[in-house]
Amino acid sequence: MDAMKRNWLTGNFSKLWVYPDGSNYAMSDDYITFYAAKEGQPDFLPCFILGETEDSRVEPLQGPIQVSDVRKALGFGN
Repeated sequence: MDAMKRNWLTGNFSKLWVYPDGSNYAMSDDYITFYAAKEGQPDFLPCFILGETEDSRVEPLQGPIQVSDVRKALGFGN
């Protein structure tokens, strides 16, 4: 978690993978990112939202992601 917090300070953010669940979001298994964020209290927490959302708390909302970009978003390159 300390390494993740140090990365954030340099602008290298890890994104949480979340799913819309009513007015909340369910997290996948990104526990290290989540608990590092709870400790570090960053100003924002970037997320990949798997599904559509109309949530006004989400800004800026970008996407939806193109199918051709999924491998890159998962860190597998082109």
